[in-house]
Amino acid sequence: MGRIQSPHDTFFRGILADKEVASDYFKAYLPTFVTEKLDFDTLVQTGESYISKQLKESFSDVVFTCKLKEGERQVKVSLLIEHKSYIDKYTPIQLGSYIFSGLQKQLDNREKLSIIIPILFYHGEERWEYKDLSGLFNNPDPDWDQYVPNFSYVYNNLWEMSDEQLEALSNQFLTASLLTLKHFKQNTWLEENATKIFIKTRDVPENLLELLIVYFLQINKSDEPKFIEIFESIPEALKDKIMSTYDMLIEKGEKRGFEKGFEKAQAEYVKNMLLKGFAEEVICDTLGVKSEFVKTIAETLK
Repeated sequence: MGRIQSPHDTFFRGILADKEVASDYFKAYLPTFVTEKLDFDTLVQTGESYISKQLKESFSDVVFTCKLKEGERQVKVSLLIEHKSYIDKYTPIQLGSYIFSGLQKQLDNREKLSIIIPILFYHGEERWEYKDLSGLFNNPDPDWDQYVPNFSYVYNNLWEMSDEQLEALSNQFLTASLLTLKHFKQNTWLEENATKIFIKTRDVPENLLELLIVYFLQINKSDEPKFIEIFESIPEALKDKIMSTYDMLIEKGEKRGFEKGFEKAQAEYVKNMLLKGFAEEVICDTLGVKSEFVKTIAETLK
């Protein structure tokens, strides 16, 4: 059975498929010494994966290549799309497996070894401090540290950034997307700030606008009349575009009455996660469903 993709995975992978958004994301969150050396005009999403069969159940990755500004050397920029909405202290081990799996694939493809820069994207509400691999070991004697295969990764924690910092990004669609991801559990915030979010999308291609609308509908728990009310408050020119997309989604069956349609989709996600052995708490955090809903699905499986 393939990996279960959460709405967060689908949305974030979707926005990074746009080269301009991906470039602006990397420029904003990679270390300065890296961005200064990369020629982002050469940034290409390769379509390949560096994830082993064992890791495919838990991870999905997007691999980009980007040339240095000087010379013909290439740097592999690998983005790990794992939306952690709960704390997993063993993530550095998973990242290590990811890095070496990628390097092994380069060897298998007879490529010159390129640096892999993993990025962990976290948008949960609990405080999660950055720790490298050595932080998992309780070694009183520092001499043992030489045997720990340590490495660094870019830790992109949305909750460490204020809304004002996100709004300062030059790419307004990226701002709208990250704000929505950051507040995905705060229904009242989403309702009150929907106009601000969608105004930032006035100049984006329709496919990106549709992606944001679909994600907004998936994470927002308002009833259908409330959705209409939210969109009605948006300026006329943009509202027409949003409402036409909204109507198209209904026709396509992606929001059939929303309560029934989305609940059915959630039930499938929950069932698959239960069959894979995920804990109830993890399922609730990942999919944003209530404990009673998970218990109901578990009973049907029995």
